[in-house]
Amino acid sequence: MEVVVDFLTDASKIIFGSAVVGFFIPGLSGEITATMFFGGISATMVFLTLAAILSRKIQKI
Repeated sequence: MEVVVDFLTDASKIIFGSAVVGFFIPGLSGEITATMFFGGISATMVFLTLAAILSRKIQKI
């Protein structure tokens, strides 16, 4: 279960770095739209929430 929590935490970092930070620092790969920006924020929040819930369940065991 800890592996899943670590995966979700790492996935949220990657999504945040690519979609949210990339919105403010345009790169060579192209423009990041507002939809991608808000989608990245939403996905980051969902992954971090799931990681926090699973982490609490692990601590109770």
